[in-house]
Amino acid sequence: MFFKHDPKSDDLKIKPDWQPPTDPVFQYLLQEAALGWVPVYFAAIPLSRLRRFVPTFRPEKTKEGDAVVVAIMNRWRAGNFVHMWVYAKGDLFIVSDDYFTLAAAERGQPDLCPCWVMDEIRDDGKAKQVQGPIDKTSVRRMQGLG
Repeated sequence: MFFKHDPKSDDLKIKPDWQPPTDPVFQYLLQEAALGWVPVYFAAIPLSRLRRFVPTFRPEKTKEGDAVVVAIMNRWRAGNFVHMWVYAKGDLFIVSDDYFTLAAAERGQPDLCPCWVMDEIRDDGKAKQVQGPIDKTSVRRMQGLG
């Protein structure tokens, strides 16, 4: 779900090597969330609990990738926070699509990251400020589906 991160970065285009590896669990949950079958919650997730679906996939290290990370960080400084779409796996939350946003968080080192969490969240204190579930219409709008 790569999108234009900064109005000043019109020259940033989607690059083929920025395409994240396919995570079938993420794709399934995203589709089912859009249909209203899987709940979606807002939660502030500790950075230490976020993991890349493919640890070696690092689009921020490609040519022009750093510019995307900087643009995301500039948006955050302006108060426009980018939420990552994640799902729980054990004690961790898996990031399968928002690799640039995670790279910006890894660079900035916030304690908590705003996330849309698909599926149930265990009440184990690892996720903070849990809100939801969010209604299906809002989930579809957040996914850019109308």
